[in-house]
Amino acid sequence: MTNFNVVIHNDFGEYVIKSDIYFIHWYINSQSQHQMLKKIEMDTIQFKQKLINLGIELPPATAIHNNKFKQIDMDYKQMSTVCLGKYDTNIFKNASNVFLKCTATYYIIRNLSDLKNALTQSLVYISKY
Repeated sequence: MTNFNVVIHNDFGEYVIKSDIYFIHWYINSQSQHQMLKKIEMDTIQFKQKLINLGIELPPATAIHNNKFKQIDMDYKQMSTVCLGKYDTNIFKNASNVFLKCTATYYIIRNLSDLKNALTQSLVYISKY
């Protein structure tokens, strides 16, 4: 059996060595989820800015919340409200509806990975204008 260790630098300046395989699996997945959220946040801001450049009256495309998920949710609620006149409490429905309105393509979005893929395709589409 391979011995895995993860060294973590915490907020107090301490290094902690974790050798528990479940913790390592969680840690690796949480890092990739964090990077995915960061990419979605940046692409959402870019998508929102493209809509503003096309003349859609949206609030400025800037980060207001420190929590990335709250920021993404707020951006899609704003875009949904302006583009459709209403918004849903589900972030994935809001994103799907905004993409449908802006690109005429319906995306089934059930998780962050689906959101990232739909956002990437919609950003490519809207960038052509």
